[in-house]
Amino acid sequence: MPIIGHNVIEISGSVGPSLPICVDIPTYQYTAVAGDSVNEFWWYGIAWAVASIDFAIYTVSGGFPVDRVGSIVNYNIVTGGVPRWRSEPASIALTAGITYCLCILATGNPTSQYDWNTPFNGSEQASAPMADPWTHNRWWRGRYSAYANVVNVAPPTTSIFYPCRAQLIE
Repeated sequence: MPIIGHNVIEISGSVGPSLPICVDIPTYQYTAVAGDSVNEFWWYGIAWAVASIDFAIYTVSGGFPVDRVGSIVNYNIVTGGVPRWRSEPASIALTAGITYCLCILATGNPTSQYDWNTPFNGSEQASAPMADPWTHNRWWRGRYSAYANVVNVAPPTTSIFYPCRAQLIE
């Protein structure tokens, strides 16, 4: 199943992201095909107080996030426990031939897993909430363990043959 984002549990934990960020655009973007849609968002981490993660899908053009597709999906994190994958259902239709990226925003200071030893490939906004269209402020270094599942429900490609009735000639 294709994804948008990064589905590896990274070794570092950090509070945030406290500003909207798109996850490592050139590496973890996705170009849709006919019938694609996002059906679920995933995030790896933990919260010790009331916290949430906002997920959004944006189109990508010229290496930058541009327009949000569908609504922001909010996941309220249950506090305590251990770091783990947490998911939230979604229903966001994608358009064939368009490239997309995943953007996230944390509120309430959850601890997210991320890899800080990456190139500056995450587009960050200067303030919350996530703007539409995206307003690029600076490139950010880090790759969060967050992604969106992409499912495909394309119509069948086979043709249905309807035979014609033969006309009787008398």
